[in-house]
Amino acid sequence: MKSYCLLQLRGFTCGVDLALVKEVLPALPLTLVPLGPECLLGAANLRSEIISVYAIEPLLQLEVADDNSTGTGGKTESGFAKDDRFLIVQHEEFVFGIRVRRVDTVRLPDEAEPLDADLSEHLLLHPSMQFEGYNFRVIELGHLVERLRTVMIQSLNA
Repeated sequence: MKSYCLLQLRGFTCGVDLALVKEVLPALPLTLVPLGPECLLGAANLRSEIISVYAIEPLLQLEVADDNSTGTGGKTESGFAKDDRFLIVQHEEFVFGIRVRRVDTVRLPDEAEPLDADLSEHLLLHPSMQFEGYNFRVIELGHLVERLRTVMIQSLNA
């Protein structure tokens, strides 16, 4: 069986391999990074380790729901919605955070995993998966990390 961490982004649900998730935290105060790309929300100090935190919706090219559409009751002093969380993930040696709305987990039997083994490098999401009331697309974390690196390099060269 494979387990996924389901991320409720703004208006969309994605899955990440649960084995790559280090922890889920309430939204932490962030330090803004001057001249960083739009998707970089800032940097957080997590037990003396500096973690970059990203909004990945623009990278996934998803339609983003209005922040108030979920009835969260506004934003906190940090500027995040009250129910925002940071999902801390690790791909190889790269540890980073993703801003999410809600986090859940699901375990799928092997035969329920129609992941695209030939997903092209420019795509970040596998085809839609439905299982026991869940409808989500799995994020190809390796491709996401490469896209984040490309975006960061482009912002440095701009």
